[in-house]
Amino acid sequence: MKTKTFILACLFLGIGFTQLSAQSIVVNTTWDYWCPIYCDGVQVDYLTGTAIAHCVFHYDANGDLVWGNYTIRGEATSTNTDEDFSIKEKDKYDSSGIITWHYNLKGNDGSHYIGSFEWDMINDPDMLNLTINNAVCLSN
Repeated sequence: MKTKTFILACLFLGIGFTQLSAQSIVVNTTWDYWCPIYCDGVQVDYLTGTAIAHCVFHYDANGDLVWGNYTIRGEATSTNTDEDFSIKEKDKYDSSGIITWHYNLKGNDGSHYIGSFEWDMINDPDMLNLTINNAVCLSN
């Protein structure tokens, strides 16, 4: 009897504490995808398409967003050449308002773009100062 009482007490305490603690929310959604393509610091292309995003958002006990991770898969098309690309991207958001995304885009005509960007959502809401961390452009 003591064991059952102890287990029930732990269960009820656990339920109560989960209401007070941090939590994560998982969302799967369809996105209108876009990505500017830079080679040697110059924008050479712009891709648009549709992607599926698997998003995990983590909130603190006050309900404030602490971080978010996004895994994105889909297809996009070059606005310059009409080449079709497969999308593989991983994005991260932190509580300072910085989003970092890492992309790997493979085209059906041999183009291959790999890179990462950083965007300060709070200080640059219109994305006028996108930071290029890395950009590699490969082609046939």
